[in-house]
Amino acid sequence: IDPSYLPLGYYTTYYWQVLEVVPNCNTWGPLWHFTTEQIPVLVTDTITLPLDYALEQNYPNPFNPSTVIRFQIPGQARNDNVLVTLKVYDVLGREVTTLVNEEKEAGRYEVEFNAASLPSGIYFYRMEAGAFVDVKKMIVVK
Repeated sequence: IDPSYLPLGYYTTYYWQVLEVVPNCNTWGPLWHFTTEQIPVLVTDTITLPLDYALEQNYPNPFNPSTVIRFQIPGQARNDNVLVTLKVYDVLGREVTTLVNEEKEAGRYEVEFNAASLPSGIYFYRMEAGAFVDVKKMIVVK
């Protein structure tokens, strides 16, 4: 174990000094110190998996030329995979592009949609995952 990664003790005084190395004249700097007072509390991030499927409203909306779409897949464990499709349609219902078409494990995701090649207008994005289906509207403004 690298000793620099060991936690500091509590109610302990630590000292250090710097040595300046110069040819023919090494000089020690002043003696520095500090004292710890309490045991440091280690807070670790916990990963909470979503409880429900969700498709969020894209942001920003309206947008030009790109926007972000967030969605989540529920599960009891990270290996609960489900086939997810996320497609964009124009106002006439024609498929414009597929943003996601793969198995995803439980978790939260985001995908960027770039509409630089599309004209201004209203578009819809549709997510299917298992029995879950949701559709949201977005607006491209140029």
